[in-house]
Amino acid sequence: MRKLLCCLVVFATLMANPIANAQTNVKWDLRRCVEYALTNNVSVRQADIQARLSAITLKQSRLQQIPSLNFSGNHGFSFGRSLDYTTNTYTDNNSMYQRLGLNTEVNLFNWNSQKNTIKSNDYNYQADAAAVDKAKNDIALNVARQYLLVLLDMEQAEVTGIQLKQSQAQYQNTRKQVDAGALPELNAAELEAQVARDSANLITAQTQIEVDKLTLKALINLPADAVFELDVPPVEQIPVDNILEISPATIYDLAIRSQPQIRVNNLRLQAAQKNYEAARGRQYPTISLFGQLNSNYNTFLKGAEIKDLGYLPNNIPNAEVFTLSGTGRNYVYTKQYQEYPFQKSFSQLWNGYGTLLKNNFGQGIGIGLSIPIFNGWSARANIERAKWDI
Repeated sequence: MRKLLCCLVVFATLMANPIANAQTNVKWDLRRCVEYALTNNVSVRQADIQARLSAITLKQSRLQQIPSLNFSGNHGFSFGRSLDYTTNTYTDNNSMYQRLGLNTEVNLFNWNSQKNTIKSNDYNYQADAAAVDKAKNDIALNVARQYLLVLLDMEQAEVTGIQLKQSQAQYQNTRKQVDAGALPELNAAELEAQVARDSANLITAQTQIEVDKLTLKALINLPADAVFELDVPPVEQIPVDNILEISPATIYDLAIRSQPQIRVNNLRLQAAQKNYEAARGRQYPTISLFGQLNSNYNTFLKGAEIKDLGYLPNNIPNAEVFTLSGTGRNYVYTKQYQEYPFQKSFSQLWNGYGTLLKNNFGQGIGIGLSIPIFNGWSARANIERAKWDI
């Protein structure tokens, strides 16, 4: 079994290496760079997450229109003087209690504050969705610019390399003529200095290629140590539109209609206006409808067993109850009971649970009115902030 596992691991490694080599040997053209950046760039992903958060906010504001429903319950033990919730009286007996409640509330009217808040969140969500397109456009433009800049660096390095070869060839020819005595040593020295300058220019151009490649990797969120070779397309196959034939006014109008940034700004403005209206509505009274269901349970930790002692003379100290019959006494016999207290077990504490909850079951419904009078200038501050947002 162990040999089989080893063979499988070796086979998987051999199969993975050609695949990895094939992926690293693929050259990156402009389309692949842009598509990879749109998927992995941090700015694009942050914009997408912000749009998802705005969608959650919009959904939450819409669901706030439906009635709320909350269940509450507590269970505990009280010792010493405490309130018996079933009789609403104070007692000194230790007890176990339970309180259950179900509450609901719905907003009836709040001067369209909630409605305007929903519209504001809707506009913000649309703006964040358009901001994703803007982020994609920006990163695509930056990637294309950086990609072309690397190609320009490569062309510049190639030209500098050709110039270096020419300088080296001229220096070699001049050196031969100087050695033959046909030219002075000064000519050879000048060409040797030119070769050194061209060599430095070539090193600078090659360094600039690597620097701009690293910048391009950062834009598309590719690791700096990853193999990254660009595909250089033939110049004659690069499509170029003659944009100079189009009037500037036409280009401007097209940009106004198509650029996501314009839509983002317009939607942000509409969201700010609705937020201002919502802030104004929150300084007026709010009317709401509420309802509640509740019940209580209470039982004492100690119980008492009553024992029937039968009919016994009612011998009350200093106050015997009897009737006279001549010289004799006829005592009055009454039913006598004896109370024996005991500690209840946990199962005995629940005796009569359902009956007591049923007997204490209560319902309520009503209309609430909330009038903001003074709240630390928060309402006015929200209105002022909304104005400045606009």
